[in-house]
Amino acid sequence: MKTKIVTVIAIALLVVINFSIWSYVNNPLQLQPWTKTTMGVTFDPPRKDDTPTSGTFPSAEDIDSDLALLANKAYAVRTYSVLKGLDKIPELAAKHNLNVTVGAWIDGNLEKNRQEIETLINVSRENNPKIIRLMVGNEVLLRDDIPVQQLIDYIREVKQRTWRPVSTSETWMYGLNIPNW
Repeated sequence: MKTKIVTVIAIALLVVINFSIWSYVNNPLQLQPWTKTTMGVTFDPPRKDDTPTSGTFPSAEDIDSDLALLANKAYAVRTYSVLKGLDKIPELAAKHNLNVTVGAWIDGNLEKNRQEIETLINVSRENNPKIIRLMVGNEVLLRDDIPVQQLIDYIREVKQRTWRPVSTSETWMYGLNIPNW
């Protein structure tokens, strides 16, 4: 009986010690504030009332004020789409000395994909040195929106029609299976 009591007390003591160490190490109050400039952030500017279903989207003024907040806090922003006024982001970001990775949202809607690709190419042709690369799609293969070959065709088309670096964004496991573009 004594052995069981000692075992239970030892296990309880180990659990308390383990939890105490975990709590001490993971206490967010002990983290120092971040004071350095961040390399980059993803940027999607809609406000609370901006929704595709209501047909409202952020204005250029809203986007500009958001980018002004990021100035001197980040070196770059990354976008996911160039439709619904988001094609103005590179121009506005340049005002705030922010580099931009411009993205085209690709999904199962082939007509919208065409609009994204054409707008991405038009934006890439602007004389804006702050555009550092173009992204065609974001986790398209993970979502199984289009076949791999269709994504490759989109990427190749954009590469042929612009001089900027072009890629896509997928989880690592899909990157291993995509042939040379």
